[in-house]
Amino acid sequence: MLHQMLFHQSEYKLLILSGPAGSSKSTTVKILAKELLSNAATGGGLDTYTETGVDQLNLRPPESWIEYLDEAGDMAQSCRFLEFLEDARYRTGDNKCVVVVEELPNVFHKGTLENFRRAILEWIYSDSSANLPPLVLCISEVETLGSQDRDYFSLDNNLTVETLLGKEIVNAKDRVKRVNFNPLARTYLKKSLSKIVATESALFNKIGSSDLKQFMDQILECGDIRSATANLQFWSSLCLKQVQENYNYLRENQLGLFHALGKIIFSSSKYKELEAEELDFNSVELVLSSYGNTSLLLLALLENYHVVNGLNYSINSASLITNALSESDCMPIFEGKEYGIRNTRNELRKVQSQRTSSRALSLQFPRQYKMTRAYNRVFKEVQEYREVVCHMKTSFLDLNMIDGYFVPRIYNSFRYKLKNERRPLEYNRLGGKFKEVYSDTTALVDDIEYSETIKDQFRKDIEDRSGNKDSESDMSDPISESDQSDDFLSDSDLDGLISQGVV
Repeated sequence: MLHQMLFHQSEYKLLILSGPAGSSKSTTVKILAKELLSNAATGGGLDTYTETGVDQLNLRPPESWIEYLDEAGDMAQSCRFLEFLEDARYRTGDNKCVVVVEELPNVFHKGTLENFRRAILEWIYSDSSANLPPLVLCISEVETLGSQDRDYFSLDNNLTVETLLGKEIVNAKDRVKRVNFNPLARTYLKKSLSKIVATESALFNKIGSSDLKQFMDQILECGDIRSATANLQFWSSLCLKQVQENYNYLRENQLGLFHALGKIIFSSSKYKELEAEELDFNSVELVLSSYGNTSLLLLALLENYHVVNGLNYSINSASLITNALSESDCMPIFEGKEYGIRNTRNELRKVQSQRTSSRALSLQFPRQYKMTRAYNRVFKEVQEYREVVCHMKTSFLDLNMIDGYFVPRIYNSFRYKLKNERRPLEYNRLGGKFKEVYSDTTALVDDIEYSETIKDQFRKDIEDRSGNKDSESDMSDPISESDQSDDFLSDSDLDGLISQGVV
């Protein structure tokens, strides 16, 4: 893929490398860039490439890639990334290179995030005649645990491709290619660390082999080559100084939602050599210690437990699982979480032991977030209508249950339109139309560009009133000099108006 992008044999303009930290995303693309461009300079195939030969021939600049660095400078941070991409456009022809972005600007600032996305959109939708160099974005995805009341995933609680780039970029399938990296396998980590130990044999010979083996067995679980190498250096220095303190060298390994679901529904392959009950116990224990969003996990189990065995299982098994998940809601958080998960895993093991189908179904993200988002959208619009149009004279409940339903039926009727001035738009239900909520294979993302696709008259009434509510005509009557002829009403006139109910 990178070769095709370099030599303009593909329409892709952006390559996204996503995955956990330390899985060699940026290292991979930099090595490939150096190899591909140096190979092109010599005119040889990949098998005939030698770095020494390229340096001697001096057919191209030494750098095969340039990288965005978020350094301090005179330019505003929100514009710095755009300036970097503008300069990178000229790295073509004999000056060709791969543009690598691993550091990010301050995307937690709304304006900076909007400029960041706009710059990438302009890049991927540039004219094909521009022959832009490949843009490679390396994203270490991180989920922040502990937030139990999230309505959706956003940059505030998750750094993922979707929350960072937004739907418009992620869905540009003809311009954007995504490659997911897994954590490094234990075998590759062990091989790399063993090579370091062998190279530094003079140092590690002073450390007991049993201690080294025990540490290596522990550190190989992280799947992060950068973290493992740093911890090996730190641990060896402490051993040489004979420091006896105990440290936890493993970085916190967080489970994503779908990984946690997989370990409950199918059990963890990490403990596949154990007996069935012990396998289940350790699989659930791993989820309990590594995933914290209890309510979301239980909802996800409720909507995904059926995927095992190609939907071939008894009604009794389904009943026991749903009852356990329902009962868990009535318990304290930790006890309820463990009770629901362990019961679900126990029943699913029985279903899997009677496997009659190899059909595999995909896991779906729970619909709770979509329901909450729809609720928030309706609440916001009804409340705005109540404040701006009704001036708080009508209750929220009446607007939502009565006006929101009957007003559109009246105003959109042919009889009303015939007798009154036609509105430019139709009235939908106040707060938007109710729609069916479907599950999806991806998380719901709070996107800045999100907006309702249906423009209705309720929304226009709110916007029109909001634009005029602070005008002078609404705030006060015009001041004018009093006219001596406009005397106060006489007592008899006033009594007459009161009797008529006018004042």
